[in-house]
Amino acid sequence: MSARSLAEGRKTLNLSEALNLFLIQKTVDGNAKLTIFSYEKKVGIFIKFVGDLPVTKLTLQHGQQFVLSLQGRHKYEEHPFHKEQEKGLSKATIRSYVRSAKVFTAYLEAQGYIKEDPLRKLRLPKDTKRVVDSLSDDEIKTLYAHIEGGTRTGSRLYLIVTLLLDTGMRAGELAGLTLNDVDYKQSRIKIVNGKGDKQRFVPFGTTSARAMLSWINRFRPDSWSNNLLLNLDGGPMSREAITRAVKRLAMRAGIERLHPHLFRHTFGTSWMVHSDDVFALQKILGHADLETTQIYVDSAQKTVDMKHRQVSPIDRLGVGRQRRK
Repeated sequence: MSARSLAEGRKTLNLSEALNLFLIQKTVDGNAKLTIFSYEKKVGIFIKFVGDLPVTKLTLQHGQQFVLSLQGRHKYEEHPFHKEQEKGLSKATIRSYVRSAKVFTAYLEAQGYIKEDPLRKLRLPKDTKRVVDSLSDDEIKTLYAHIEGGTRTGSRLYLIVTLLLDTGMRAGELAGLTLNDVDYKQSRIKIVNGKGDKQRFVPFGTTSARAMLSWINRFRPDSWSNNLLLNLDGGPMSREAITRAVKRLAMRAGIERLHPHLFRHTFGTSWMVHSDDVFALQKILGHADLETTQIYVDSAQKTVDMKHRQVSPIDRLGVGRQRRK
C-alpha cells in the first residue's frame, strides 16, 4: 500500500504539525543535531512567513513570495544573539533557506500528506562564485608562536590547531573523537559523528601523531571518558569549548577573523593548491556533493594566481623595464 493511500482518512495537517513530524523523521534517519536544528529554524521561518496553513493550501506562489522576502531581509534579522545589520542576506544563505523549504515539501509529498509538491518547480536563486577565506603560511606560523605547548592547556590547544589544519575535520567532529577512533598504524582517524552520522576516514601526518601522543602521555587527565580531548576536570571537551579556545588564540595572535572552520577552509585550499584530486578532497571533508567541494578549487586558483605574481621570473628580473624611456 502506498504512502498516499495510507494517508487517506487522516485529518489535514497544518504546516507546524507537519514540521514536527518532518523533524522526527530526520532524527530517525540519523541526521546530525545541527542539521535538524537548521531545518527547524529555516523551515520555521518559512512557515512564519506563509502562515500556519493546512499543508494542502500551500502553493508555488507562496514559495516565490518567500524568496522575495528573503532578498529583502537584513542579516541577523530577529537573531537572538547578533545585532541586525543593514546588509542583506547572501545568495548562499537565501539558497539554503529555499533548499530547506523544498526538502520539507518533498517530504510532505513522499508521505502522502499532499498530492503534489508545490515547490518542486521553485528555482533556487543563482549563486555567485564564492572564494573562501584561508590562512596564509605566515599566519599559521604566528598562531603556533602564540601556543605554549609545554603546559596542559597549551598541549591541548596545539593538538586542536594541528588536527584541524592537518585533517580538515569540523570542530564538532574533533570534539566527538575517541581514543579508539585513532589508528596510528594506518595514520588515519575514523569520524562517525559528522553530518548525517556517516562514517569516513581521514588521514593525518607525523606532526599530528606526535601532538596526539604528547597530549595523551603527558597531559591528558585521567578520566571516565574515552574522548580524545578533555576539559581540565576530565569531562569531554565540547565543540563550543573548542571554539572559545580558538577565539582566545585569535585574540593573542592578532588574527581576529580566526574561527575553527577557517582551519577547514585552509586545509581544503591547500589540498587543491598542491593536488588536483577534488574527488579525494570531497571524501576527506565528507561533502555529500561535489558542488560544495568546488569552492576550494576556485580558492586554490586565486592562491596560485597570487603566488605567480610573486614569483614570476620575468617580473622578478625586470625584463623590458630597461627598454622603457
